[in-house]
Amino acid sequence: MNIGTRVRRDFLGLNVAEWATIAIALSAATLPAVLPLMVGVLTRQFGIGTAQAGYVIAMNMGGILVGSLSCVLLTRRFGWATLIMAGLGIMVLGNALTMLTSGLPPLIASRLVSGWGEGVVGACCYALMGQARLPGRSIAFYTGGQSIVAAVGLATLPTLMATFGWHVFYILVSVVAVPAMLLTPIATRARTPAVATVDRLGPAPKQLSATGVGALVSIFLFFVGIAMIWAFMEPLGVRQHLSVTQLSVALSASSIAGLAGSFVAGALADRLHAATGLVFGVAVIVGSLGLLLTGGFYPYMAAICGLFFAWTYQFPFLFGCLADTDRGGRIAVMTPVATGGALTAAPAIGGFVLEHGGVAMLSAGCLVLTLIGTLLAAWVRMRASSHLTEVRTL
Repeated sequence: MNIGTRVRRDFLGLNVAEWATIAIALSAATLPAVLPLMVGVLTRQFGIGTAQAGYVIAMNMGGILVGSLSCVLLTRRFGWATLIMAGLGIMVLGNALTMLTSGLPPLIASRLVSGWGEGVVGACCYALMGQARLPGRSIAFYTGGQSIVAAVGLATLPTLMATFGWHVFYILVSVVAVPAMLLTPIATRARTPAVATVDRLGPAPKQLSATGVGALVSIFLFFVGIAMIWAFMEPLGVRQHLSVTQLSVALSASSIAGLAGSFVAGALADRLHAATGLVFGVAVIVGSLGLLLTGGFYPYMAAICGLFFAWTYQFPFLFGCLADTDRGGRIAVMTPVATGGALTAAPAIGGFVLEHGGVAMLSAGCLVLTLIGTLLAAWVRMRASSHLTEVRTL
Protein backbone atom coordinates (compact mmCIF):
# COMPACT_ATOMS: atom_id res chain seq x y z
CA MET A 1 0.00 0.00 0.00
CA ASN A 2 2.71 2.45 0.94
CA ILE A 3 4.76 1.62 -2.16
CA GLY A 4 1.77 2.02 -4.44
CA THR A 5 0.87 5.33 -2.85
CA ARG A 6 4.40 6.60 -3.29
CA VAL A 7 4.46 5.58 -6.97
CA ARG A 8 1.22 7.44 -7.60
CA ARG A 9 2.22 10.57 -5.75
CA ASP A 10 5.88 10.89 -6.76
CA PHE A 11 7.09 12.10 -10.12
CA LEU A 12 10.81 12.18 -10.90
CA GLY A 13 11.54 11.66 -7.21
CA LEU A 14 9.52 14.65 -5.95
CA ASN A 15 6.11 14.56 -4.29
CA VAL A 16 3.14 16.83 -4.93
CA ALA A 17 4.11 19.35 -2.23
CA GLU A 18 7.64 19.66 -3.64
CA TRP A 19 6.41 20.18 -7.21
CA ALA A 20 3.92 22.75 -5.92
CA THR A 21 6.78 24.63 -4.24
CA ILE A 22 8.72 24.71 -7.51
CA ALA A 23 5.66 26.02 -9.37
CA ILE A 24 5.12 28.80 -6.81
CA ALA A 25 8.81 29.77 -6.98
CA LEU A 26 8.56 29.99 -10.77
CA SER A 27 5.52 32.26 -10.52
CA ALA A 28 7.56 34.71 -8.45
CA ALA A 29 10.46 34.45 -10.90
CA THR A 30 8.35 35.11 -14.01
CA LEU A 31 9.09 38.83 -14.19
CA PRO A 32 12.86 38.50 -13.58
CA ALA A 33 12.93 35.77 -16.26
CA VAL A 34 11.55 38.15 -18.90
CA LEU A 35 13.30 41.24 -17.54
CA PRO A 36 14.89 42.18 -20.91
CA LEU A 37 11.40 43.01 -22.20
CA MET A 38 10.64 45.31 -19.29
CA VAL A 39 12.93 48.08 -20.58
CA GLY A 40 10.86 48.42 -23.74
CA VAL A 41 7.59 48.28 -21.77
CA LEU A 42 8.70 51.07 -19.43
CA THR A 43 9.97 53.33 -22.21
CA ARG A 44 6.68 52.98 -24.12
CA GLN A 45 4.45 53.25 -21.06
CA PHE A 46 6.08 56.27 -19.44
CA GLY A 47 8.12 57.79 -22.24
CA ILE A 48 11.31 57.58 -20.17
CA GLY A 49 14.81 56.97 -21.45
CA THR A 50 16.72 53.71 -21.38
CA ALA A 51 18.87 54.86 -18.47
CA GLN A 52 15.82 55.71 -16.37
CA ALA A 53 14.20 52.39 -17.29
CA GLY A 54 17.34 50.63 -16.13
CA TYR A 55 17.15 52.52 -12.84
CA VAL A 56 13.54 51.41 -12.34
CA ILE A 57 14.50 47.79 -13.01
CA ALA A 58 17.35 48.10 -10.52
CA MET A 59 14.80 49.27 -7.93
CA ASN A 60 12.66 46.24 -8.73
CA MET A 61 15.64 43.95 -8.13
CA GLY A 62 16.43 45.91 -4.96
CA GLY A 63 12.89 45.23 -3.76
CA ILE A 64 13.46 41.51 -4.30
CA LEU A 65 16.60 41.63 -2.16
CA VAL A 66 14.81 43.58 0.59
CA GLY A 67 11.92 41.11 0.52
CA SER A 68 14.32 38.19 0.88
CA LEU A 69 16.13 39.86 3.77
CA SER A 70 12.88 40.68 5.53
CA CYS A 71 11.99 36.98 5.59
CA VAL A 72 14.73 36.41 8.14
CA LEU A 73 12.58 38.33 10.64
CA LEU A 74 9.13 37.51 9.27
CA THR A 75 9.59 33.75 9.52
CA ARG A 76 9.91 34.15 13.29
CA ARG A 77 6.31 35.40 13.50
CA PHE A 78 4.45 33.94 10.52
CA GLY A 79 4.09 30.56 8.84
CA TRP A 80 5.17 29.71 5.31
CA ALA A 81 1.62 29.77 3.88
CA THR A 82 0.85 33.21 5.33
CA LEU A 83 4.06 34.70 3.98
CA ILE A 84 3.68 33.19 0.52
CA MET A 85 0.04 34.28 0.16
CA ALA A 86 0.92 37.79 1.36
CA GLY A 87 3.92 37.98 -0.97
CA LEU A 88 1.87 36.89 -4.00
CA GLY A 89 -0.83 39.42 -3.14
CA ILE A 90 1.69 42.24 -2.80
CA MET A 91 3.33 41.21 -6.07
CA VAL A 92 -0.01 41.50 -7.88
CA LEU A 93 -0.75 44.81 -6.12
CA GLY A 94 2.58 46.24 -7.27
CA ASN A 95 1.88 45.26 -10.89
CA ALA A 96 -1.62 46.77 -10.73
CA LEU A 97 -0.22 50.02 -9.33
CA THR A 98 2.37 50.09 -12.11
CA MET A 99 -0.40 49.97 -14.72
CA LEU A 100 -2.33 52.77 -13.02
CA THR A 101 0.51 55.09 -12.03
CA SER A 102 2.13 57.98 -13.85
CA GLY A 103 5.43 59.70 -13.18
CA LEU A 104 8.81 58.30 -12.24
CA PRO A 105 8.63 58.41 -8.39
CA PRO A 106 5.31 56.50 -8.19
CA LEU A 107 6.65 54.04 -10.77
CA ILE A 108 9.73 53.35 -8.67
CA ALA A 109 7.55 52.89 -5.58
CA SER A 110 5.25 50.42 -7.36
CA ARG A 111 8.19 48.35 -8.60
CA LEU A 112 9.70 48.28 -5.10
CA VAL A 113 6.38 46.99 -3.78
CA SER A 114 6.15 44.30 -6.45
CA GLY A 115 9.79 43.34 -5.98
CA TRP A 116 9.31 43.01 -2.22
CA GLY A 117 6.49 40.53 -2.78
CA GLU A 118 8.56 38.54 -5.27
CA GLY A 119 11.45 38.45 -2.81
CA VAL A 120 9.30 37.14 0.05
CA VAL A 121 7.79 34.38 -2.08
CA GLY A 122 11.17 33.40 -3.54
CA ALA A 123 12.86 33.29 -0.14
CA CYS A 124 10.12 31.11 1.35
CA CYS A 125 10.24 28.74 -1.61
CA TYR A 126 14.03 28.39 -1.34
CA ALA A 127 13.57 27.44 2.31
CA LEU A 128 10.89 24.89 1.42
CA MET A 129 13.01 23.43 -1.38
CA GLY A 130 15.77 23.06 1.20
CA GLN A 131 13.37 20.95 3.30
CA ALA A 132 12.60 18.61 0.37
CA ARG A 133 13.69 14.99 0.52
CA LEU A 134 15.91 15.69 -2.51
CA PRO A 135 16.81 19.39 -2.24
CA GLY A 136 19.40 19.28 -5.02
CA ARG A 137 16.88 17.85 -7.44
CA SER A 138 14.25 20.41 -6.41
CA ILE A 139 16.55 23.36 -7.09
CA ALA A 140 17.74 21.78 -10.36
CA PHE A 141 14.20 21.50 -11.70
CA TYR A 142 13.51 25.04 -10.51
CA THR A 143 16.47 26.48 -12.42
CA GLY A 144 15.50 24.41 -15.45
CA GLY A 145 11.98 25.77 -15.18
CA GLN A 146 13.34 29.31 -15.10
CA SER A 147 15.09 28.69 -18.42
CA ILE A 148 11.87 27.36 -19.94
CA VAL A 149 9.81 30.30 -18.63
CA ALA A 150 12.38 32.75 -20.00
CA ALA A 151 12.46 31.04 -23.41
CA VAL A 152 8.65 30.92 -23.73
CA GLY A 153 8.15 34.43 -22.36
CA LEU A 154 10.77 36.07 -24.53
CA ALA A 155 9.40 34.28 -27.59
CA THR A 156 5.70 35.07 -27.08
CA LEU A 157 5.39 38.30 -25.10
CA PRO A 158 6.66 40.66 -27.84
CA THR A 159 3.91 39.44 -30.20
CA LEU A 160 1.26 39.61 -27.49
CA MET A 161 2.28 43.14 -26.52
CA ALA A 162 2.26 44.24 -30.16
CA THR A 163 -1.27 42.83 -30.52
CA PHE A 164 -2.90 43.74 -27.20
CA GLY A 165 -0.73 46.56 -25.87
CA TRP A 166 1.89 46.83 -23.13
CA HIS A 167 -0.67 46.14 -20.37
CA VAL A 168 -0.59 42.45 -21.26
CA PHE A 169 2.95 42.26 -19.84
CA TYR A 170 1.86 43.13 -16.28
CA ILE A 171 -1.39 41.18 -16.59
CA LEU A 172 0.32 37.93 -17.53
CA VAL A 173 3.05 38.16 -14.87
CA SER A 174 0.25 38.75 -12.34
CA VAL A 175 -2.10 36.02 -13.59
CA VAL A 176 0.48 33.37 -12.68
CA ALA A 177 -0.06 34.32 -9.03
CA VAL A 178 -3.57 32.82 -9.09
CA PRO A 179 -2.55 29.16 -9.51
CA ALA A 180 0.35 29.83 -7.14
CA MET A 181 -2.11 30.87 -4.44
CA LEU A 182 -4.13 27.71 -5.02
CA LEU A 183 -0.99 25.60 -4.72
CA THR A 184 0.21 27.27 -1.51
CA PRO A 185 -1.75 25.05 0.93
CA ILE A 186 -0.39 21.97 -0.85
CA ALA A 187 3.20 23.24 -0.84
CA THR A 188 3.21 24.22 2.82
CA ARG A 189 1.33 21.25 4.24
CA ALA A 190 3.31 19.42 6.94
CA ARG A 191 6.38 21.62 6.39
CA THR A 192 8.71 22.51 9.27
CA PRO A 193 8.38 26.18 10.31
CA ALA A 194 11.65 28.10 10.57
CA VAL A 195 10.76 29.01 14.16
CA ALA A 196 10.46 25.33 15.14
CA THR A 197 13.37 23.82 13.30
CA VAL A 198 14.16 20.23 14.02
CA ASP A 199 17.41 19.85 12.16
CA ARG A 200 18.38 16.40 11.04
CA LEU A 201 21.93 17.10 12.15
CA GLY A 202 20.99 17.42 15.80
CA PRO A 203 20.90 20.29 18.29
CA ALA A 204 24.03 22.34 17.65
CA PRO A 205 22.76 25.83 16.83
CA LYS A 206 26.08 27.65 16.73
CA GLN A 207 27.80 25.08 14.54
CA LEU A 208 24.84 24.77 12.21
CA SER A 209 24.68 28.54 11.85
CA ALA A 210 28.38 28.70 10.96
CA THR A 211 28.20 25.91 8.40
CA GLY A 212 24.95 27.24 6.96
CA VAL A 213 26.44 30.69 6.48
CA GLY A 214 29.52 29.07 4.96
CA ALA A 215 27.32 27.29 2.40
CA LEU A 216 25.57 30.58 1.62
CA VAL A 217 28.92 32.31 1.09
CA SER A 218 30.01 29.47 -1.21
CA ILE A 219 26.95 30.12 -3.41
CA PHE A 220 27.72 33.85 -3.46
CA LEU A 221 31.37 33.35 -4.46
CA PHE A 222 30.50 30.80 -7.13
CA PHE A 223 27.87 33.08 -8.67
CA VAL A 224 30.24 36.06 -8.66
CA GLY A 225 32.93 33.98 -10.35
CA ILE A 226 30.71 32.75 -13.17
CA ALA A 227 28.68 35.95 -13.60
CA MET A 228 31.75 38.21 -13.76
CA ILE A 229 32.64 36.52 -17.03
CA TRP A 230 29.12 35.66 -18.19
CA ALA A 231 28.11 39.35 -18.19
CA PHE A 232 30.78 40.05 -20.82
CA MET A 233 30.26 37.09 -23.13
CA GLU A 234 29.06 39.27 -26.00
CA PRO A 235 31.99 41.77 -25.76
CA LEU A 236 34.40 38.85 -25.47
CA GLY A 237 33.00 37.45 -28.72
CA VAL A 238 33.38 40.83 -30.39
CA ARG A 239 37.03 40.91 -29.27
CA GLN A 240 37.51 37.64 -31.12
CA HIS A 241 36.02 39.23 -34.27
CA LEU A 242 32.95 37.01 -34.37
CA SER A 243 30.03 38.03 -36.56
CA VAL A 244 26.60 38.91 -35.23
CA THR A 245 25.26 35.61 -36.56
CA GLN A 246 28.00 33.65 -34.83
CA LEU A 247 27.33 35.45 -31.56
CA SER A 248 23.61 34.74 -31.82
CA VAL A 249 24.20 31.06 -32.51
CA ALA A 250 26.66 30.74 -29.63
CA LEU A 251 24.43 32.53 -27.12
CA SER A 252 21.40 30.48 -28.18
CA ALA A 253 23.41 27.28 -27.79
CA SER A 254 24.49 28.39 -24.32
CA SER A 255 20.84 28.66 -23.26
CA ILE A 256 20.28 25.06 -24.28
CA ALA A 257 23.44 24.05 -22.43
CA GLY A 258 22.18 25.82 -19.32
CA LEU A 259 18.90 23.92 -19.49
CA ALA A 260 20.84 20.68 -19.95
CA GLY A 261 22.96 21.48 -16.89
CA SER A 262 19.86 21.88 -14.74
CA PHE A 263 18.38 18.55 -15.77
CA VAL A 264 21.67 16.66 -15.54
CA ALA A 265 22.01 18.00 -12.01
CA GLY A 266 18.41 17.02 -11.34
CA ALA A 267 19.24 13.45 -12.27
CA LEU A 268 22.53 13.28 -10.37
CA ALA A 269 22.53 15.81 -7.50
CA ASP A 270 21.02 13.48 -4.90
CA ARG A 271 22.64 10.30 -6.24
CA LEU A 272 26.26 11.27 -6.73
CA HIS A 273 28.53 11.87 -3.77
CA ALA A 274 28.66 15.65 -3.30
CA ALA A 275 32.44 15.79 -3.76
CA THR A 276 32.23 13.90 -7.07
CA GLY A 277 29.56 16.22 -8.41
CA LEU A 278 31.45 19.33 -7.34
CA VAL A 279 34.72 18.12 -8.88
CA PHE A 280 33.01 17.44 -12.21
CA GLY A 281 31.57 20.96 -12.24
CA VAL A 282 34.99 22.51 -11.58
CA ALA A 283 36.52 20.37 -14.34
CA VAL A 284 33.96 21.71 -16.83
CA ILE A 285 34.76 25.29 -15.76
CA VAL A 286 38.52 24.75 -16.16
CA GLY A 287 38.07 23.27 -19.62
CA SER A 288 35.69 26.04 -20.68
CA LEU A 289 38.03 28.82 -19.55
CA GLY A 290 40.87 27.16 -21.43
CA LEU A 291 38.78 27.12 -24.61
CA LEU A 292 37.83 30.76 -24.11
CA LEU A 293 41.49 31.74 -24.20
CA THR A 294 42.06 29.74 -27.39
CA GLY A 295 40.14 32.00 -29.77
CA GLY A 296 37.90 31.22 -32.72
CA PHE A 297 34.18 30.62 -33.10
CA TYR A 298 33.92 26.96 -32.12
CA PRO A 299 36.13 27.21 -29.02
CA TYR A 300 34.18 30.34 -28.01
CA MET A 301 30.82 28.60 -28.41
CA ALA A 302 32.05 25.52 -26.54
CA ALA A 303 33.43 27.75 -23.78
CA ILE A 304 30.24 29.70 -23.10
CA CYS A 305 28.14 26.53 -23.38
CA GLY A 306 30.43 24.85 -20.86
CA LEU A 307 30.32 27.78 -18.45
CA PHE A 308 26.53 28.07 -18.54
CA PHE A 309 26.20 24.28 -18.20
CA ALA A 310 28.53 24.35 -15.18
CA TRP A 311 26.61 27.24 -13.63
CA THR A 312 23.23 25.52 -13.69
CA TYR A 313 24.77 22.12 -12.94
CA GLN A 314 26.85 23.18 -9.94
CA PHE A 315 24.21 25.31 -8.20
CA PRO A 316 22.04 22.32 -7.10
CA PHE A 317 25.10 20.67 -5.53
CA LEU A 318 25.98 23.87 -3.68
CA PHE A 319 22.39 24.30 -2.54
CA GLY A 320 22.36 20.66 -1.43
CA CYS A 321 25.29 21.41 0.88
CA LEU A 322 23.31 24.32 2.35
CA ALA A 323 20.20 22.16 2.78
CA ASP A 324 22.22 19.52 4.64
CA THR A 325 22.98 22.02 7.40
CA ASP A 326 19.76 24.07 7.37
CA ARG A 327 16.75 21.77 7.19
CA GLY A 328 14.42 24.32 8.75
CA GLY A 329 15.18 27.02 6.20
CA ARG A 330 16.58 29.59 8.64
CA ILE A 331 19.48 30.38 6.31
CA ALA A 332 18.06 29.08 3.02
CA VAL A 333 15.68 32.07 2.94
CA MET A 334 18.79 34.15 2.32
CA THR A 335 19.67 32.29 -0.90
CA PRO A 336 18.09 34.95 -3.17
CA VAL A 337 20.17 37.56 -1.34
CA ALA A 338 23.34 35.60 -2.09
CA THR A 339 22.50 35.02 -5.74
CA GLY A 340 21.02 38.49 -6.30
CA GLY A 341 23.91 40.19 -4.53
CA ALA A 342 26.36 38.22 -6.63
CA LEU A 343 24.62 39.13 -9.88
CA THR A 344 24.69 42.79 -8.79
CA ALA A 345 28.39 42.83 -7.86
CA ALA A 346 29.76 40.56 -10.60
CA PRO A 347 29.40 42.90 -13.62
CA ALA A 348 31.21 45.71 -11.78
CA ILE A 349 34.01 43.39 -10.68
CA GLY A 350 34.24 41.73 -14.09
CA GLY A 351 34.31 45.04 -15.94
CA PHE A 352 37.14 46.35 -13.77
CA VAL A 353 39.20 43.17 -14.16
CA LEU A 354 38.62 42.97 -17.92
CA GLU A 355 39.58 46.60 -18.45
CA HIS A 356 42.75 46.43 -16.38
CA GLY A 357 43.85 42.82 -16.75
CA GLY A 358 42.35 41.49 -19.97
CA VAL A 359 40.66 38.17 -20.75
CA ALA A 360 43.34 36.07 -19.08
CA MET A 361 42.95 37.89 -15.75
CA LEU A 362 39.17 37.73 -16.03
CA SER A 363 39.34 33.97 -16.59
CA ALA A 364 41.74 33.60 -13.66
CA GLY A 365 39.38 35.53 -11.41
CA CYS A 366 36.48 33.36 -12.48
CA LEU A 367 38.46 30.19 -11.75
CA VAL A 368 39.70 31.38 -8.34
CA LEU A 369 36.27 32.47 -7.08
CA THR A 370 34.42 29.39 -8.36
CA LEU A 371 37.13 27.13 -6.92
CA ILE A 372 37.02 28.84 -3.50
CA GLY A 373 33.22 28.63 -3.48
CA THR A 374 33.32 24.95 -4.39
CA LEU A 375 35.98 24.11 -1.78
CA LEU A 376 33.99 25.97 0.86
CA ALA A 377 30.87 23.98 -0.02
CA ALA A 378 32.86 20.74 0.16
CA TRP A 379 34.16 21.74 3.62
CA VAL A 380 30.61 22.50 4.76
CA ARG A 381 29.43 19.12 3.49
CA MET A 382 32.31 17.37 5.25
CA ARG A 383 31.56 19.15 8.54
CA ALA A 384 27.87 18.29 8.20
CA SER A 385 28.63 14.62 7.60
CA SER A 386 31.06 14.54 10.51
CA HIS A 387 28.53 16.13 12.86
CA LEU A 388 25.81 13.72 11.72
CA THR A 389 28.09 10.79 12.53
CA GLU A 390 28.75 12.20 16.00
CA VAL A 391 25.02 12.64 16.66
CA ARG A 392 24.26 9.07 15.59
CA THR A 393 26.89 7.65 17.95
CA LEU A 394 25.48 9.47 21.00
